[in-house]
Amino acid sequence: MYVYVYARAHTHTMKKNESRFTPLHYAAGSAASGQLDTIRVLMRMGANPRLLDSYGRSAADYARVLRRDDAHTLLLEMCSPC
Repeated sequence: MYVYVYARAHTHTMKKNESRFTPLHYAAGSAASGQLDTIRVLMRMGANPRLLDSYGRSAADYARVLRRDDAHTLLLEMCSPC
């Protein structure tokens, strides 16, 4: 339930920090179990996978760099064409 409430409130906003990470960035880079479900929920709630952080990286970029292959594949599938 927490993910739903958090996602509902923050899918379109940037975190208020210098990196400008979105909840989708955090989920994509997470090694925590349930990350794929979190990504699915965020995307269904309208999270924008095209938002870039302050380094010009998308959530899919972080998943790729951190070798979260399942998350990377899911993000590419869900935001096709990205």
